[in-house]
Amino acid sequence: MLALSEFFTGTISEAPVGSLVLPRSKYDRCGIIASFNDAPIFVILGDDHRFQAFPSADNSSHKGLIVPDVGIEVDETSIAEHDNWDTPLGSIVCAEKEIGIRIATIGQLSRGRLVAKLALIPPSSVEASFSRWQITRGSGADKRILMKIDADKGLK
Repeated sequence: MLALSEFFTGTISEAPVGSLVLPRSKYDRCGIIASFNDAPIFVILGDDHRFQAFPSADNSSHKGLIVPDVGIEVDETSIAEHDNWDTPLGSIVCAEKEIGIRIATIGQLSRGRLVAKLALIPPSSVEASFSRWQITRGSGADKRILMKIDADKGLK
């Protein structure tokens, strides 16, 4: 459950980077707001378009329950070498100086070769990916897991 102070309703254009967006109807989509080329992007986490993304800055047609400032945790046992061709869509990727979600942009031919940025990290030539991760809210005894994701399988 979410406390009343932990969410608001609105469009994805109103959701800051680092927000989980939960659908309120069958026409809305579940996703997370990340960043791509310094602009907010909506990464779909459910349905047939899973891990596809599109710009969210001016999008007022997609609506939902917005949970800002969610946490991302990786399952360290799912670590693998990051490879531009073989890392599954939806994996968390540590590459160069960013951590992000491997995505395909809607309408683009080079499917699965992009990363939507979630955070910055110290620069490194060593790249890694994680196929299992989760979205959380809160910390310590108050931490809740809002969603578990396995890029190799279905949404949990």
